[in-house]
Amino acid sequence: MYKIPTKDRETYGSHLDFLNEELEKAPDKINVLEFGCGRFSTFTFLNCKKVKLVCSIEMQDKNYLNELKKEIKSKRWIYGFMETFKFAEMNALDFIRWYKPHIALVDGHMDSRPECVNICVSMKVPVIVAHDFQYPGYGWERIDLKGNYEKVVRTRPDGQQTAFFYLKK
Repeated sequence: MYKIPTKDRETYGSHLDFLNEELEKAPDKINVLEFGCGRFSTFTFLNCKKVKLVCSIEMQDKNYLNELKKEIKSKRWIYGFMETFKFAEMNALDFIRWYKPHIALVDGHMDSRPECVNICVSMKVPVIVAHDFQYPGYGWERIDLKGNYEKVVRTRPDGQQTAFFYLKK
């Protein structure tokens, strides 16, 4: 089990309670894609017995990814560092095609978050989770759900928001 830090959990891990509730409802042996990685969400996914494989695309800090690579010794984790959104997009599309993730977490570089959601929408990922949805500067208005998703925004008492997009059946 990977120890999720208590320091900074209220800031960087504000989505974890909602994410854990979503994982409880998920089927067994799911694959997960995450834009942005870290000791909060990545550890949460790797600690979940229902998750078969986690693909993390770090988009901001290569040194941080290298630190995580030293800590995480799991064959259930694949990762990459993508300096530009175009490379992240190509790798995400490949992962989605090959591994069919059930959940995608969007928590990477703030400027590309709406585009990451749109990639997942275009590939019909069943559950898309967007962390820090309370920040209008992230460009969330650029999301195009194409009428295929139901949006549910969950708000914590401190105002932190996490949006869930569920593929309509």
